Amino acid sequence: GINAEYGRLTDSKQTMFGLSLDLVEQLSFYGAYHAHPLNQLVHVIFVPLIWATAVIWLAHAPPLLSSLPYWANISLPCYLGYAIYYTVLDAQVGGAVAVLYGFIWYYCNRLVQNERLSNKRKRGAAAKPKQKSAWTMWRIATVLHVVSWAAQLLAHRFIEGRAPALTTSFAQSLVLAPLFVFYETLWFISPTFRAPLAAAVHASVSKQLAAWQEAQLAN
Repeated sequence: GINAEYGRLTDSKQTMFGLSLDLVEQLSFYGAYHAHPLNQLVHVIFVPLIWATAVIWLAHAPPLLSSLPYWANISLPCYLGYAIYYTVLDAQVGGAVAVLYGFIWYYCNRLVQNERLSNKRKRGAAAKPKQKSAWTMWRIATVLHVVSWAAQLLAHRFIEGRAPALTTSFAQSLVLAPLFVFYETLWFISPTFRAPLAAAVHASVSKQLAAWQEAQLAN
Protein backbone atom coordinates (compact mmCIF):
# COMPACT_ATOMS: atom_id res chain seq x y z
CA GLY A 1 0.00 0.00 0.00
CA ILE A 2 0.94 3.64 0.22
CA ASN A 3 3.08 4.66 3.16
CA ALA A 4 2.82 8.36 3.97
CA GLU A 5 6.21 8.25 5.71
CA TYR A 6 7.94 7.18 2.50
CA GLY A 7 5.71 8.99 0.05
CA ARG A 8 5.12 6.06 -2.26
CA LEU A 9 4.38 2.35 -2.52
CA THR A 10 6.36 0.10 -0.21
CA ASP A 11 5.10 -3.10 -1.76
CA SER A 12 7.88 -4.63 -3.84
CA LYS A 13 5.29 -6.61 -5.84
CA GLN A 14 4.26 -3.39 -7.60
CA THR A 15 6.34 -2.72 -10.70
CA MET A 16 6.57 -0.36 -13.66
CA PHE A 17 8.72 -0.95 -16.76
CA GLY A 18 9.92 -4.09 -14.98
CA LEU A 19 11.27 -2.05 -12.06
CA SER A 20 10.06 -2.21 -8.47
CA LEU A 21 7.94 0.63 -7.09
CA ASP A 22 9.26 0.06 -3.59
CA LEU A 23 11.07 3.34 -2.88
CA VAL A 24 13.07 2.01 0.07
CA GLU A 25 14.14 -1.05 -1.88
CA GLN A 26 15.23 0.97 -4.88
CA LEU A 27 17.17 3.63 -2.97
CA SER A 28 18.84 1.08 -0.71
CA PHE A 29 19.84 -1.14 -3.64
CA TYR A 30 21.76 1.71 -5.20
CA GLY A 31 22.90 3.03 -1.84
CA ALA A 32 24.57 -0.25 -0.94
CA TYR A 33 27.02 0.36 -3.79
CA HIS A 34 27.52 4.03 -2.91
CA ALA A 35 27.99 4.18 0.86
CA HIS A 36 31.21 6.22 0.90
CA PRO A 37 30.61 10.01 0.96
CA LEU A 38 33.37 10.71 -1.56
CA ASN A 39 31.95 8.16 -3.97
CA GLN A 40 28.55 9.76 -3.52
CA LEU A 41 30.07 13.16 -4.34
CA VAL A 42 31.66 11.78 -7.51
CA HIS A 43 28.27 10.47 -8.58
CA VAL A 44 26.48 13.72 -7.69
CA ILE A 45 28.84 15.47 -10.13
CA PHE A 46 29.06 12.94 -12.94
CA VAL A 47 25.66 11.19 -13.05
CA PRO A 48 23.91 14.33 -14.40
CA LEU A 49 26.75 14.75 -16.91
CA ILE A 50 26.32 11.18 -18.16
CA TRP A 51 22.59 11.72 -18.52
CA ALA A 52 22.96 15.08 -20.28
CA THR A 53 25.62 13.88 -22.70
CA ALA A 54 23.49 10.86 -23.59
CA VAL A 55 20.63 13.24 -24.40
CA ILE A 56 22.96 15.25 -26.64
CA TRP A 57 23.80 12.08 -28.57
CA LEU A 58 20.13 11.19 -28.98
CA ALA A 59 19.22 14.77 -29.89
CA HIS A 60 21.26 14.43 -33.08
CA ALA A 61 18.60 12.03 -34.37
CA PRO A 62 15.80 13.49 -36.51
CA PRO A 63 12.27 13.90 -35.11
CA LEU A 64 10.31 10.67 -34.80
CA LEU A 65 7.96 12.05 -37.46
CA SER A 66 8.88 14.67 -40.05
CA SER A 67 5.95 16.84 -38.95
CA LEU A 68 7.16 17.02 -35.34
CA PRO A 69 9.46 19.69 -33.84
CA TYR A 70 13.21 19.09 -33.49
CA TRP A 71 12.98 18.03 -29.83
CA ALA A 72 10.53 15.21 -30.58
CA ASN A 73 13.40 12.84 -31.30
CA ILE A 74 14.32 9.56 -29.61
CA SER A 75 15.48 11.47 -26.52
CA LEU A 76 11.86 12.45 -25.77
CA PRO A 77 10.45 8.97 -25.01
CA CYS A 78 13.63 8.18 -23.08
CA TYR A 79 13.15 11.26 -20.90
CA LEU A 80 9.43 10.56 -20.48
CA GLY A 81 10.22 7.04 -19.30
CA TYR A 82 12.42 8.47 -16.54
CA ALA A 83 9.92 11.18 -15.66
CA ILE A 84 6.91 8.87 -15.45
CA TYR A 85 8.72 6.25 -13.39
CA TYR A 86 10.15 8.82 -10.95
CA THR A 87 6.79 10.53 -10.50
CA VAL A 88 4.95 7.27 -9.89
CA LEU A 89 7.69 6.01 -7.55
CA ASP A 90 7.78 9.22 -5.54
CA ALA A 91 5.45 12.05 -6.53
CA GLN A 92 7.19 14.67 -4.37
CA VAL A 93 10.93 14.21 -4.85
CA GLY A 94 10.68 12.05 -7.94
CA GLY A 95 8.42 14.63 -9.54
CA ALA A 96 10.93 17.38 -8.74
CA VAL A 97 13.76 15.33 -10.27
CA ALA A 98 11.61 14.74 -13.35
CA VAL A 99 11.12 18.49 -13.76
CA LEU A 100 14.84 19.20 -13.19
CA TYR A 101 15.88 16.63 -15.78
CA GLY A 102 13.21 17.98 -18.08
CA PHE A 103 15.05 21.29 -18.10
CA ILE A 104 18.33 19.46 -18.76
CA TRP A 105 16.70 17.47 -21.56
CA TYR A 106 15.31 20.58 -23.24
CA TYR A 107 18.56 22.56 -22.87
CA CYS A 108 20.61 19.74 -24.41
CA ASN A 109 18.19 19.50 -27.32
CA ARG A 110 18.38 23.26 -27.72
CA LEU A 111 22.19 23.18 -27.82
CA VAL A 112 22.14 20.63 -30.63
CA GLN A 113 19.47 22.54 -32.54
CA ASN A 114 21.38 25.81 -32.22
CA GLU A 115 24.47 24.12 -33.63
CA ARG A 116 22.39 22.62 -36.44
CA LEU A 117 20.94 26.03 -37.35
CA SER A 118 24.35 27.69 -37.13
CA ASN A 119 25.82 25.15 -39.49
CA LYS A 120 22.99 25.72 -41.98
CA ARG A 121 23.77 29.45 -41.99
CA LYS A 122 27.44 28.69 -42.60
CA ARG A 123 26.51 26.61 -45.63
CA GLY A 124 24.98 29.63 -47.30
CA ALA A 125 26.19 31.23 -50.52
CA ALA A 126 29.14 32.88 -48.79
CA ALA A 127 30.32 29.71 -47.09
CA LYS A 128 33.58 28.08 -48.02
CA PRO A 129 33.34 24.90 -50.10
CA LYS A 130 34.69 22.74 -47.27
CA GLN A 131 33.26 23.07 -43.81
CA LYS A 132 34.35 21.45 -40.60
CA SER A 133 32.10 18.83 -39.09
CA ALA A 134 28.96 20.31 -37.55
CA TRP A 135 28.93 17.77 -34.73
CA THR A 136 31.00 19.74 -32.23
CA MET A 137 28.47 19.10 -29.46
CA TRP A 138 28.62 15.37 -30.23
CA ARG A 139 32.40 15.33 -29.76
CA ILE A 140 32.25 17.40 -26.56
CA ALA A 141 29.51 15.13 -25.20
CA THR A 142 31.55 12.03 -26.02
CA VAL A 143 34.60 13.31 -24.14
CA LEU A 144 32.54 14.32 -21.11
CA HIS A 145 30.66 11.01 -21.18
CA VAL A 146 33.83 8.94 -21.20
CA VAL A 147 35.45 11.07 -18.48
CA SER A 148 32.33 10.80 -16.32
CA TRP A 149 32.20 7.01 -16.57
CA ALA A 150 35.94 6.77 -15.90
CA ALA A 151 35.63 8.96 -12.80
CA GLN A 152 32.85 6.79 -11.40
CA LEU A 153 34.61 3.50 -12.12
CA LEU A 154 37.78 4.81 -10.49
CA ALA A 155 35.76 5.97 -7.49
CA HIS A 156 34.31 2.49 -7.11
CA ARG A 157 37.73 0.89 -7.43
CA PHE A 158 39.74 3.14 -5.13
CA ILE A 159 37.17 4.78 -2.82
CA GLU A 160 34.18 2.47 -2.47
CA GLY A 161 36.20 -0.70 -2.91
CA ARG A 162 33.27 -2.39 -4.59
CA ALA A 163 32.14 -2.96 -8.16
CA PRO A 164 29.44 -0.55 -9.38
CA ALA A 165 25.75 -1.43 -9.10
CA LEU A 166 25.45 -1.85 -12.86
CA THR A 167 27.36 -5.14 -12.56
CA THR A 168 24.35 -6.47 -10.63
CA SER A 169 21.51 -4.78 -12.49
CA PHE A 170 22.49 -2.58 -15.44
CA ALA A 171 19.06 -1.15 -16.28
CA GLN A 172 18.11 -0.59 -12.64
CA SER A 173 21.35 1.31 -12.03
CA LEU A 174 20.92 3.57 -15.06
CA VAL A 175 17.38 4.42 -14.04
CA LEU A 176 17.99 4.95 -10.32
CA ALA A 177 21.23 6.93 -10.41
CA PRO A 178 19.75 10.42 -11.02
CA LEU A 179 17.11 9.94 -8.31
CA PHE A 180 19.58 8.53 -5.79
CA VAL A 181 22.10 11.37 -6.13
CA PHE A 182 19.29 13.91 -5.74
CA TYR A 183 18.13 12.23 -2.54
CA GLU A 184 21.66 12.03 -1.15
CA THR A 185 22.14 15.73 -1.89
CA LEU A 186 18.91 16.54 -0.05
CA TRP A 187 19.94 14.44 2.95
CA PHE A 188 23.36 16.09 3.00
CA ILE A 189 21.79 19.56 3.02
CA SER A 190 18.95 18.63 5.38
CA PRO A 191 19.51 15.35 7.30
CA THR A 192 16.01 15.59 8.79
CA PHE A 193 14.29 15.65 5.39
CA ARG A 194 11.97 12.65 5.31
CA ALA A 195 13.80 11.26 8.30
CA PRO A 196 11.81 7.98 8.49
CA LEU A 197 12.60 7.26 4.86
CA ALA A 198 16.27 8.10 5.37
CA ALA A 199 16.42 5.83 8.41
CA ALA A 200 14.77 2.96 6.53
CA VAL A 201 17.06 3.35 3.52
CA HIS A 202 20.25 3.61 5.57
CA ALA A 203 19.25 0.65 7.74
CA SER A 204 18.68 -1.45 4.61
CA VAL A 205 22.00 -0.27 3.16
CA SER A 206 23.81 -1.27 6.35
CA LYS A 207 22.18 -4.70 6.27
CA GLN A 208 23.14 -5.23 2.61
CA LEU A 209 26.70 -4.07 3.23
CA ALA A 210 27.05 -6.45 6.18
CA ALA A 211 25.84 -9.33 4.01
CA TRP A 212 28.25 -8.37 1.23
CA GLN A 213 31.20 -8.11 3.63
CA GLU A 214 30.33 -11.49 5.12
CA ALA A 215 30.24 -13.00 1.64
CA GLN A 216 33.62 -11.45 0.86
CA LEU A 217 35.15 -12.99 3.98
CA ALA A 218 33.64 -16.36 3.10
CA ASN A 219 35.33 -16.21 -0.28
